[in-house]
Amino acid sequence: MTVVTGHQGAAVTYALGNAPVNFVHNSAFEEGQMTSVDAGLRGAPEAKNYLVALGDQPMITPDCLITLLTAHHANADGRITVPMVDGARGNPIVLPAAQRALMLADPFNLGCRKLSRNSPELVYQFTTANPNFIADIDTPEDLALARSNRLSQRSVSHQQH
Repeated sequence: MTVVTGHQGAAVTYALGNAPVNFVHNSAFEEGQMTSVDAGLRGAPEAKNYLVALGDQPMITPDCLITLLTAHHANADGRITVPMVDGARGNPIVLPAAQRALMLADPFNLGCRKLSRNSPELVYQFTTANPNFIADIDTPEDLALARSNRLSQRSVSHQQH
């Protein structure tokens, strides 16, 4: 696994402790998310597929990843797999090695959205009702709401047992 650091990179590295990950630092993180995707794809070891995940989606569970990867292997046929929830693009995405090469060929215009908009035949839209694929934490208010929802879900879970 490759973890891209940027803002608070030392804290992220420390938080992951001795986890067996390959760290890549993105010194251009202030220029936007795509610079981190570029750094991660360039720093990742060769693979058949790349799971590109964001750090602000704590609702993505192992079950979400299993579902996404299963759909990718069953249906993508070499295309990028993008989860779609009620018409909204989600994350993470699964990027085959051939598509990685296309994205890295033009670092100034890097982007799955651009590639998929210009070449929709390269994208498999995995339709799912799972809102975790489009839930992210961008603000302190988002974090408070996510924590509140988790507490509510735990209460319901405990009442059912």
